Amino acid sequence: MSLEVWQCPAMFDYNFKITQEGNKFVGIIFNGNVYWSKGDELIKGELVKNGFKSLERNTTDRGWLSETIGKIDEGGNKIEIKAERHGVSVNLTLNRK
Repeated sequence: MSLEVWQCPAMFDYNFKITQEGNKFVGIIFNGNVYWSKGDELIKGELVKNGFKSLERNTTDRGWLSETIGKIDEGGNKIEIKAERHGVSVNLTLNRK
């Protein structure tokens, strides 16, 4: 299992850790804010050689969005996530801290 600390610079800045077992991973928030509590899962999915096999993004009001696209930059220090559901788009940029 690996532990990575990531930061999401958004309206409500928060930090979370990504743990990985095999090719599956989960991102758990370790500092809460107005929308998230400490320990909430923010993202989860499965990795393949060139990126994501599956990726889901948790939202406070819409639940898990499985129509999610993710891109990892070449250096592995930035992840861009775009999730859509019923015409509503949720974009997220994660930076390795």
